[in-house]
Amino acid sequence: GPAEVEALVERAAAAASRSRNQWFPLPEPAPWAPQPRSRFEGKGAETWMPKLLDALRFASIEGARINSLEIFLSRIETRIMNSRGVDASFSRWRGEVEHTVEAGGSAGDVELTDSFTFSEPDLGLVAGELARALELARDRARAEPAASARGLPLILSGRCAEELLRW
Repeated sequence: GPAEVEALVERAAAAASRSRNQWFPLPEPAPWAPQPRSRFEGKGAETWMPKLLDALRFASIEGARINSLEIFLSRIETRIMNSRGVDASFSRWRGEVEHTVEAGGSAGDVELTDSFTFSEPDLGLVAGELARALELARDRARAEPAASARGLPLILSGRCAEELLRW
């Protein structure tokens, strides 16, 4: 009710009074630059889900298998309004695949859980992502233990070096 709204506004005003951020102007209305239309548009999730599932079904790698798989496909509607007359709305799509893959080999059984996201219905790309996960599980299951590297110099670069130096 009105009392609840008033309490929320008072709390927001109190929190804002402690803010030390610099003032910035609100955007004024501007011409809208049309966004590229997603290839998901025009058909509902009920059309795309079977196609995505078929693409994932054909992502097979000998020696590895899918343990579990979940597909999420969301259409996200966004509307931005402000007190200066800005009123813009747009939609976008977000797909996500969460999967657990497994393989057995000389190094033992390997089970890997991961996920990936996509924003367009590129079925080859989606199948390729899952195939890479299956390959990784298969290769890890076949891997032989590395020889001892004791006494050898260690060279780190890229993300590994960044991670070490961060500490």
